[in-house]
Amino acid sequence: MMMGATVPSLIQQDYSASTSASKNAAPQATADKATLPNAPLSGALAARPQKPYSSSSSEDDNDDDGSIISDVLNDEEDQFNKSIRKDAPAHAEFDRQMRPVKKQRSVSSMGSTTDNSIPSTSDSAPNSMEDDREDDDSSFDREAKIRSFPISLDESPLDDDLSSVIQYPFGELPKSLADVARFIKSDRCQKIVILTGAGMSVVSGIPDFRSANGLYATMDADRLTATQAERDIMRLDPSLALDNHLFLQNQFPCLEVNRQFLLGTRDQIWKATLAHRFVELLHAKTGKLARLYTQNIDGLEDQCTKLPREKVVPVHGTMDQADCGMCHNEANFEQFCQDVRTKIKDVTGTDPNAPQESSHIPCRICGYNTLKPSIVLFRSSLPPKFFELVPRDVEDADLLIVIGTSLKVAPANSLVYRVPETCMRMLVNRDPVGFNLGLNFDELGATRDYFAKGDIDSSMLDLMEALGWVDELEPLLDCNGLPESSAKLLQSKVQEMKNRTSATATAPV
Repeated sequence: MMMGATVPSLIQQDYSASTSASKNAAPQATADKATLPNAPLSGALAARPQKPYSSSSSEDDNDDDGSIISDVLNDEEDQFNKSIRKDAPAHAEFDRQMRPVKKQRSVSSMGSTTDNSIPSTSDSAPNSMEDDREDDDSSFDREAKIRSFPISLDESPLDDDLSSVIQYPFGELPKSLADVARFIKSDRCQKIVILTGAGMSVVSGIPDFRSANGLYATMDADRLTATQAERDIMRLDPSLALDNHLFLQNQFPCLEVNRQFLLGTRDQIWKATLAHRFVELLHAKTGKLARLYTQNIDGLEDQCTKLPREKVVPVHGTMDQADCGMCHNEANFEQFCQDVRTKIKDVTGTDPNAPQESSHIPCRICGYNTLKPSIVLFRSSLPPKFFELVPRDVEDADLLIVIGTSLKVAPANSLVYRVPETCMRMLVNRDPVGFNLGLNFDELGATRDYFAKGDIDSSMLDLMEALGWVDELEPLLDCNGLPESSAKLLQSKVQEMKNRTSATATAPV
């Protein structure tokens, strides 16, 4: 096989956006190699399936797409809710078969119920749930509620009579981060799962895609190495620069768009935040971390040297690894970055040492020009380990911590209702989210959900103070190991603690 072979063209049409003929043009394939099974784009506005990705945009929205790729993940709320309702039977059946709650933590006696029907509202699960139910499964709906499946957007997942018999390992619902810290340190908390989104990384300064100054708003399609037809469709929809089908045909738009982000990640221009350091210390100090599921692609968690890589699942891939989009073999990341630095032109015009023109970077295994960062492109699959690890990780979890995410992107958001009913759920975010997934922060109705409102780094630092871990963070100030705002926050906290200690020591007895 000749090195650097080109994948057959999957998008070779005259995409004239103003004519209907362009939308119906038939794709033509070349005969360089066997045609791939992927369906070609059929027009400039070709529909794409569920979108992948994430990193950080602005902290105000705390979306899971704050960084480069995950911005595009948020579809309209109606479409999101529709997909949730469509999967209702599967999720409830998954919980019933795969994760029975441990006997000592479950409902002591569920008994029977005369109400065997799920409320029939516009927001409820499809009627097919009734048809698919087995004759002897009269407690199906009742168990769906106990598992905290969002039966209706207008109905709390747990009825009062059900919540009253749940035996929560944490006793009373926390009223402060100090209460959460006491539960984490207690023997009653043995297994913790964390789900994070763009809000966790925003203070690091990572570039985003969707803001007014983001990549899509500033991207000039005419500067990308592409055919005129490819430029036309990317001009109409800039996110197509990160489309898997286009990448298999032409790797240049994806690499040119991500060049600055990729090399910045390799050079660690952006630093892990205090929220990342909390996850690191949680594992190092307690050993209770089951897994970190991050929707970000920035790879900042890899700067936390005490956090093993196997403890992290980057749901939408990561920018600090490389693989082949054709044979899927992992590539040497350092060599890949060097190739990108010397072979891919800089469309931002900020690197005077970048080449004037891009040249291909072939895979050393299969020979195709399909080497890329290990990110999940649009119209490609999520990492298999996400689906392999979630069932075992959520089983018997005692605490789910959700940090800086809008909880709009499936399937990552499914962790919220897949954890056992006995599991405490804490949201750290600027605004409350996840009501349609069963989260309930109402002071009168909340039974296991705690909302830590405010700045994410500040909240996580306060939690680490309550856990007694601030001293572990101080060396990061000496080695420039934090973003500037995180470092200032930590310095202020250290000084505050010293002043408090000094005042206590000098106070009269």
